[in-house]
Order: sequence, then C-alpha cells, then structure tokens
Amino acid sequence: MKKLLYLALFFSTPSVLLAQTPGPYNNSAWGNTLNGNSLGSGGFVTIYSSLKSVDGGDFWAVKVNSSNPAIEDVNISAAMAQVPLSKRLKAKAGEPFTIDIHTAAFAATDFQNPTPGLNFWTADTSTVYFANSANESKPNGLGQSGEVSTYSDFFSWDPKFPMNYYAPGQVNYEGFKNQFVFTKGSEEGYIVFRIEEREYTTTEVTGTIPTGIAYTTVLFIPFVVEGPLERQIEPIGVVTKPQIPHMILHRPPGDLSKASITTGQKTCRNLEETYQYENSVSGRASFKWGTKLELGIIVTQELEAYYQVTGSIGGGDIQISTNSKETCIETVSSIEQKSLDEGSIGGDLFIGYGFDAEYGKATNLYIDSLGQIQYYYGIYMVPILPLRDFQLTERGIRNDMAENLALANDTSAPEEIRVKAQNQADAWQKVLDLNAANILLAKSGPTIHNDLTWDGNVAAKTFNKTVDFSLTRSIETTSYFGGGIAAEFLVEYGGTGASGGINFMTTSTYGSKTDESTSNSTTISYSFEDNDTDDHFTVRTFRDPMFGTPVFDLIGNNNRSSCPFEGGYQLDRPALKFSGTTSKTLTVNDVTLGQPANFKLNICNDSNFPRSYVLKVKDESLPSNMTILANGGSNITSSPITLSVEPNTCLYNRDLDIIRTLATVPTEINNLVLEWYAECEPDIKDSLVLNASWAIPPPPVLGNLPDANPARNIYVCGAIQPISLEATCSGGTQPYWYKSPTGGVTLGINSITDNNAIDGDEYYVSCESSNYISPRSFFGKVVFHSSPVVITESGPLSFCGPGSVTFNSYADNNNKALSLVKANNQYVEVPHSNSLNLSTSFTLEAWVNYTGENVAIIDKGNYDYLWMLNANGNANKLGYFERGIGWKYSNDAVPENTWTHVAVSLQSGIIRFYINGVESGYGFLGSAFQDNLPMNIGRQQPSSCQCNHFNGSMDELRLWNVAKSQAEIQASMKIGVPVNSAGLVAYYKFNEASGTSVIDATGNNNNGVLMNGASRQTAITVPFNELNVSWAPLNTTASSFTATTSGTYTASVDYGLGCTTSVNKTVSVNSNATLVSLSSPTDDFSSDTVFKTASSTNGKIVASNKVTGTAKVTYQAKSLELNAGFIANSGTVFSAEIGGCPN
Repeated sequence: MKKLLYLALFFSTPSVLLAQTPGPYNNSAWGNTLNGNSLGSGGFVTIYSSLKSVDGGDFWAVKVNSSNPAIEDVNISAAMAQVPLSKRLKAKAGEPFTIDIHTAAFAATDFQNPTPGLNFWTADTSTVYFANSANESKPNGLGQSGEVSTYSDFFSWDPKFPMNYYAPGQVNYEGFKNQFVFTKGSEEGYIVFRIEEREYTTTEVTGTIPTGIAYTTVLFIPFVVEGPLERQIEPIGVVTKPQIPHMILHRPPGDLSKASITTGQKTCRNLEETYQYENSVSGRASFKWGTKLELGIIVTQELEAYYQVTGSIGGGDIQISTNSKETCIETVSSIEQKSLDEGSIGGDLFIGYGFDAEYGKATNLYIDSLGQIQYYYGIYMVPILPLRDFQLTERGIRNDMAENLALANDTSAPEEIRVKAQNQADAWQKVLDLNAANILLAKSGPTIHNDLTWDGNVAAKTFNKTVDFSLTRSIETTSYFGGGIAAEFLVEYGGTGASGGINFMTTSTYGSKTDESTSNSTTISYSFEDNDTDDHFTVRTFRDPMFGTPVFDLIGNNNRSSCPFEGGYQLDRPALKFSGTTSKTLTVNDVTLGQPANFKLNICNDSNFPRSYVLKVKDESLPSNMTILANGGSNITSSPITLSVEPNTCLYNRDLDIIRTLATVPTEINNLVLEWYAECEPDIKDSLVLNASWAIPPPPVLGNLPDANPARNIYVCGAIQPISLEATCSGGTQPYWYKSPTGGVTLGINSITDNNAIDGDEYYVSCESSNYISPRSFFGKVVFHSSPVVITESGPLSFCGPGSVTFNSYADNNNKALSLVKANNQYVEVPHSNSLNLSTSFTLEAWVNYTGENVAIIDKGNYDYLWMLNANGNANKLGYFERGIGWKYSNDAVPENTWTHVAVSLQSGIIRFYINGVESGYGFLGSAFQDNLPMNIGRQQPSSCQCNHFNGSMDELRLWNVAKSQAEIQASMKIGVPVNSAGLVAYYKFNEASGTSVIDATGNNNNGVLMNGASRQTAITVPFNELNVSWAPLNTTASSFTATTSGTYTASVDYGLGCTTSVNKTVSVNSNATLVSLSSPTDDFSSDTVFKTASSTNGKIVASNKVTGTAKVTYQAKSLELNAGFIANSGTVFSAEIGGCPN
C-alpha cells in the first residue's frame, strides 16, 4: 500500500486545512487527539490510498475540526475549492480502490497525573448516530457532484476499545481501512470521514463505549473520477468481432507426432482491445464491457470484477473465459493438435473466439497528458452468448477463409453479411501472417530443448513444457458495428459518414500472464514419432514468443521427410511423362469412332528411395460417360490405383486409354488432367494434360424443299397433307428424324413421309450410328399458307338495267399496320446500330394515314434525319429537317385521314419529295448526320424535344442507304420488296401477331419496341397488299372494276406452290320485259342474293326453276306464274313481290 498523504495535524498547514481552530485544553476531559495542544494530549492522522493524485504525487485533503458535537455538515463546494485538480486523487468509475486512515494519540510531556480510568476512544458516528442510514445528517459518506443526494454511499468502521493513557511521549496508533468504488465519472468526487474523541463519564465502565464527545474531526478527501458520466445506457446496436486465436498449438514434425494440452491446466493473460476509426480520439477509442440488465447496459461495472463470459470448445474439451482485461483458456480434457485435423496431418491448432455484443454510448471523462479534464464518447459492450469460439487447424482456417471470401463476393447476399464475411477473411489472413512471423521470431530466440535426432518406426519421444509468454503483440482486425439508430452515434464517434453500419479497426493486444487463485501454468506435452522408416529428423525446440507454446525446427542437412514433407530431403518425388516427348501436354487427333484414344506413359519415381504413389484422373477434368484405363487395363475413372516404383526409375510405355462409352458422348475431350502423387500428401505430385478428338462424319446433307427459301419454310396450302423428309448421311451413319432440336421421339430413319404435320411443326435430322450421334440440323418448318380474298361492292348485285356495281378487292395476306395515338405519346424505339447511320444517299418511304400537326414519321438520334408531316402547321406538306440548315418541304399537301404513300430521297445534296409515287418538289441539303443514339418511329427524340408524336396509322416503312428514283418508288410502293434487296437497311411491315416487338424484316436486327401502348390495326383498312387479285372472265388484276352485265365474276389469288383461293360474285342485271321465263337448270339458284324482275306495268314471270342451298331469291313483276318443276327448298329465302323494273 502506497502512503499518499501524511498530515501532521498539530502543525499549521493552511493550504490544505479548512477552519482549523485548536480547542482549549481541558484538564477534566481527555486530550484532543487530532487537534493537539502542546500543553495536553495530541495526535496526528496518516492517510494511505491505492490511488495517485492527478499529477502522480501526493494528494491533498481538507481537515474540518470542531469542539461542538452538533457541527453542521461539511460545505462540499468550499472544501473542494481548497484543493487544485492536480492534487486530487484520480479514480476510475467502476474500479475499486482502498483508503487506509491511521490515527495516533499520545500523552503530552507535561501531563503528569492522568486521572485513573480516563482513556482515549476512537469511533465513528455509526456507533452513536447510525451513520449508515441515508437519513443521518452527519454520516461518513461517498458522493459525487451532480447527484440528487450529497452522498451515494455510506460506511462505518468498527469502534476501537478504550485505551489507557501512555506514559509521556508514548504514542498509541489506531487504524481504519475500507474499499470504495465510484459508480460513474465525475469532475468532483469526495469521501468524508468523521473521527470523534470520546471520554468516560464517572458512571461509565472501562471497556464499554463512552458516550461523551469531546471533539469531532472531519476529513474531506477530494477526487476526480475518470469514466462514463452515466451509470446506465440503452443498447443501440450490435457489434460483430471476428474470431481470433488466444492460444496456438504448433505441430511437431513427424507424421505421428503430436502436441497436446494436459487436462486441468489453465492459462490467463492480459488482453486489451481498442477500436479506432479514422478521426477517432487517438488512444481513447477503447471499448469497455458492461453488464446487461433489464433496463439497459450498466456501464460502470468492469467485467473483470463483476462479469465474465465463458464458452465451451470441442464439446467441452476447452473452456474459455474472458472479460475486458484478460482471457483464460482451461483444458477440461486433453486436446491434441493432430487429432483435430480431420484425422490427417494438418497445420498448427488455433484456439480462440469471436463474439457479437450489444453496445451503447456514453460520454466519458478522462485526464489528458497535461492533467486537464477532457471528454470523449465511449462505447460499452455486453457479449451476446454464446461466444463464437473455435478450435481450428491451419487447414480449417484456410477453408473457412475461402468460404467467407466467397460469401463476401456474393452480390446477391445482404451487404451486412458480405462485410462481416470480408472482415473474418481478413482476420484469418492476419492470424496466419502473424503466426508465421511468430514462428520465424521464435527460431531466432533461445531454445527450450536441445537438438533431438530420431528415425521413423522408433519409439515415441515425449516431453512437457509450460506455457510462458515473452512478447506482447497485437492483431488488428475489423469489427462491424450495425447501423440503424446507431448510425448517428457511430458517425460522431468515428468522425465520418456511414450507411448501414461502420467498420472499426480493432487492435487486440496480448499481454503477460496474470495471477489467479488457480494454476496459470499450462503444460504442453509434445511427442516425436514417425512410421516411415526412411524419415530422419533432427529437431530443435523453441518457444512461441507470443503464445508461449513450443515451436519446432529441423536442424542440419541430414533430415528426410515425407507424408507430410517437413523439410530436408523430400522422399516423395513422383514424375509423370509422355513416352517420346518432354511436353506435359499431348493431343491425339482423328481417333476412329468406336476406338479408344491411346497414350503411352512413363510412370516414374525420381527419389533415391523406393516409393509408392497414386495414379488418378483429376475429377473436375473428366467428362461424364468416359472411361479411363491405365497400366494394363486398370479403371482409374473413379478409383485411383497405387503403384510402387523402385528408386530413380520408371514404369515405361504404360498404356492409358480414353474410351467413349456412349454414342452421345462428346467426340472431343480437352484438358483431362492425370495426376501422380503421394497418397498421404496429394500436393506432392506431377501431372499431365491429355487432349483427344475422334474423327466424325460430316453433318447431314438436307434434301430440297418444294419451294426453296432461306427460312426453309415448308409451305402447305392451308390443310394437312403429307410432308416428305429427305437427307443424306455418310461415314456409316443414317438420318434420324425428330420434331425438336433435342430430346423427343424418333419419327423414322432415312427418307420418310410425315402424314400428320400441323402448322408450325419443325423437323430436325441427325446422322447416327452405334458409336456416334451428330448434332441435329434444322430441316424445315411447316407453314400453312392461305390468303383469303376480300371483296367489297358498291351496291346490290341484282339491279335493273341499265346499271352497274363496282368491286374493290385485295388479298388479305395477314397484313397489319402500326397504330399510334399522339395523345398517349406512343411511338416505336429502335436501338442504335451502325447500319442505321445514313449518309449522303438514302431513301425513306412509308404508307401513312394521319391527322394533325407536327406528326413525326421517323427521327434518328439528335436530328440525324427527321422526317415529318405538317411540320409547323405548314399546309400538311411533307417536311425534312437537317441540322444547321433547317426545314425543306414538298410542294403538295399530304391529305389527312387517307392512306397515302410518301417518300424522300437524297442524292448529290438534293432532297426530293414523293407523294403517291409522284415527285413533289426538291431542296438542297448536305447529308444525314450520324451518332450512337436510338431511332424513333413516330416521335421526334432529342432530349430537348421528345415530342411531336405521330397520330394515325403507318405501314411498310423502309429505310434504304441508296437513292431510289421515281420509277423505282412507283414500281414497289404497292407491293412487297425482297427482304435482301440491295441497300435495304431496315424494313418494318408491322405484321407481328402479338407482343411489343417490331421486327426488322431484313435480318439486320434493327428491331424495335412498341412504347406506351402502341399497337397494330386490322388488315381491312390497309391499302397495301403483297399479292394481286385476278378477275375472271375479265383477265384483269386491277384492284377495282365495274360490272354492268349479268354474270358470275371470280376473284382469285395465287400465292405459290399451286395454292390458290377464289371468291365468286354473281351479278344480275334485271330487265323490264313483259315476259321473263325461268327454267331449270339454267336459272337454278343455290347461293347469293338474286333479284329477278319483269316490267312493273305489264310484265310476267313464269318460273319452273329450283331455289336451293342458301339462295335468297326475290321475284318482282306485275304477275307471277310458278309452274311444275319449281322448287324452293327449306332453308332458302324466296319471295314474290308486285313490282319490277320500270318501263
């Protein structure tokens, strides 16, 4: 115990004494022990403490003394003001400390005749005033500024028994000692002691407690308390601390050697963890540990004194206990390094833990290096049990590190999980690096065991050493502090922004061993043993400077080792070679189908000792359904073989065959890896890379289609009919037919006919044999071809002559048109391609049916070529805009609400406009511009104006990179053009059945997407058709003609392959004759609507014909006569009316 203050109270020391007023000497009472008078008794007080003052020297205290037993309580503020900060005791919140007070009383030299029975008595107010009660007004107490009550704790000491006066000059000592703790940080803390001088009355018996109080001395001891200003805080988040080791057990050399911790041993060592983040207070970023209660985290209870976290490793083999100052590792049952590496030889054994903990923040007071009071944020943590403890070999750490790195790189995982995984992977790497550095450092230090030499297959040599640390070192890791409500505080603490959470750099400093009531000397047992007679070791043993465990090193040049190789001469030296070449890679080509690919190998042992090795195919390099035979037919596909080879020789010219076991197996194998390695240590190996390919026949030669076309469509005239399938194979293979590119059942072999084809069927053919199946080739797709004729007529087909009916006709070739609504901002967007960048010659053409002003047809990029109708309200003219020049317009207007063909062409700087194939003016321009922006159909698109949408319908939009003449435009405007026409860069028919894709028919892949609900309209309103209608008996292909005479007119269309459709229209031109005779079969009616008339004045119809089928017949005349033979079948419509054609 250090003596911190000696205060001789019979001297005047005004700088540290408050209201020192010596009392009068009273001969009838006992002497004043603490306010000594040279004429009577005297005394002094000495104060000891486990603490130091702020400046590191003695501290000051304040003495208040009075002869009045009813003295008022001490003026705390006045007393504290008497002591400068540097002379106050420096305490830490939550850390216990001791105060030891000694009082001394003596008789003055002039005191000659002491009264018998008059004795000294030292006691505290608890004896008389019950000073331990909070209601006591004159207590012994401990307090801090800022509290509701003056004192937060009360204490007392045991009363001292009466003492007789001693002879003059003889001193009597009495003492008081107690342990105290402040529960929070404070600039002003204090302890108040009351020491009373009592005397016996004449009625009191010596040996009992006297009641008379002659004098009271009050001692005021000031403190400054470092620590958090709050006693309790709320948790605000969770911190994740990576796993790090607290003991490392190094593996001794020898495949049967082992290191172990003996049962019941315990080692504890200092551990301090600090956390920093960029601009955090240097040296003040330590996180403290607290205890978790229902209402929050108690921050002032140091864990080493009040709370300890424990964990169990290896099913209870190891117990770990830790707090904020130290970590202890205790073995419950013996742990061996060797047995913990999955039964194989591994690396060192690492024992330790990581943890998750709730944390909160508190403002902390501390004294800086200049002795001034400062404040900083402190973080307090409570571990979430259980600890994430571990015992892993070096191999286990590397495996876990690989798993964490894979998780950290998984972009689909939550960010917090990825960050934590990266932190753990980084921590493992630092652990391994530190271990390597410690081993290297150990080997440069003193030995703990002299050189020991032994060979394989000898008795084990066992030794024991205690753990001893000679070095304090640190591991820096990164801990993740969860965000949420903690984010604001973490920013304050770290000094920078964060989102979701913050990584803090964690420094874990491993210090010296600490004393405990139980043994803290862990014993490491290690033994050297090996089962390979050729192994030879000379080992020197050192001590790990950080963890104190033995480290082993091979010494000298005569060491030999294998399984594992641990230095010296490497006994295992496998070598694998191709016969006849030094290359490690060999390719065999054109292997005959049905035969194995053969390789000749030299399987060697380059060691000076006979050895056995394993020959194996590397699993991930082997395709399925291949068999590998080696060394005389041994199947090593999935089961490796072990071969023994004499020193420095080979097994020469051994066969290795690669066999395709199924016809579907690939006919090429690349990078098959053959490995030759030591069984107990696969990393000691040699390997070869094998490639092979089999000669395969050519793909099938496809038969011709009835109608050759690039898409290989098999056109069928609208109904099921036989489909002939023909192909030719070679190389011993035959054609096999399928309806799918993979899988499915076989339709047949060689040339076949499919009698069950339906629209959309696809055919594939493969050349096959027992040894080979080729990839399937696409043969063709069934397309049911039909094109119904659509006819509209201007009026009735039966009428009084003279008269006429006009027919409009077209073939409905599944044609559709683009429909865009300006109010809905509809358009088609086509991604940029270089083929859409037009230059000095081009043609743009389309059919349009529009309404409104500023109706864009097409715009590429930033006004590369802008083509518009009724631009700027310019009289419905066709317009073209060029950057830097402006608008050019046609001479004539394009009518609204009418299908019209429009075109522009540019050549030699002249832009020409065409309306329905006729030139309508020209202007002078430069060329189209080029950029990498999209093309819009039906919208002006630069960022300054994504506007001026098309309003109406559009069809047959074509973009050419050549200038078309008027004659060329007229020739193709009403018919389709070949999709591979020279200069055609984009062709939009808008005929897609459904969906939002707009297909470029050229195959240049300038496909677009319908935007904002843009659609396609039905064919009936589209003027353009790719097939012409032929009328008989007129022999005309005109789309419109007028019939003036009676007869049946047939409209037909031929769409190839002999596929035709036709529609009949019967025209009846009725007369005003007085007699109309109708006879069978000439005048029989089975369909259509028919009017037969005679004069409405005196005409007569005589009918003996037949009305059948679906005919609708009306006879009109003055009179009607139905004779024998007239029939009107059920289902027909027959009527007779008085009337007829006028005269």
